Amino acid sequence: MVLIYYVICLVNILIIIETTKETSSFSHEPLSIRKQLPSVVVSSNCTDPTKIGPYCNISNIYCDMAQPCKNNGTCHSLQTSGNEYNCSCPIGFTGIDCSSDDRLCKPDTCLNKDICVVTTNRTFNCTCVPGWEGRHCETKINYCLNIKCQNRGVCRSEVLDYKCECLHRYSGRLCQIKNQSLSIKSSWIISTGVTLFLLISFVLL
Repeated sequence: MVLIYYVICLVNILIIIETTKETSSFSHEPLSIRKQLPSVVVSSNCTDPTKIGPYCNISNIYCDMAQPCKNNGTCHSLQTSGNEYNCSCPIGFTGIDCSSDDRLCKPDTCLNKDICVVTTNRTFNCTCVPGWEGRHCETKINYCLNIKCQNRGVCRSEVLDYKCECLHRYSGRLCQIKNQSLSIKSSWIISTGVTLFLLISFVLL
């Protein structure tokens, strides 16, 4: 009897040791692994079958949870559970989730802050701000196209206008005016130079 008692005690001790090892090895698992097993609280007392959560304030309707319709489309759930739905798209948008933009006038249809106007179901027109032209107002108007600056002047196209850059002896809208003060000054310099040359020549003689 004494021998049997000692055998039973030894078996119990071995069981306790193995249990302690298993518990110790589990407690040393990485924290990230243990965090992958969160507790989820789901109330089974919600009277509304479309609500879930501990306070029955979360919708389990697919349209509310996923919000699949884009571009301000309206989602309609086809059943109280599951993910069957359809989208009512605003004018100009199509597709299962209203993601296709079929509008004639998009934000970038008319460039340079110009105004897009739908004229028919298939056509549009861009009202360009001054200084721009083209179907999408993409071309800057060249105001030098039919302008010819005189006396080797160079035309520069500016905003809503042009400017002729003239040589220093000319001025005017088209560089057509010869600067008289410069001409008089040049004539005076030439005549003075000739006079000095003649005087020097006379003295040397």
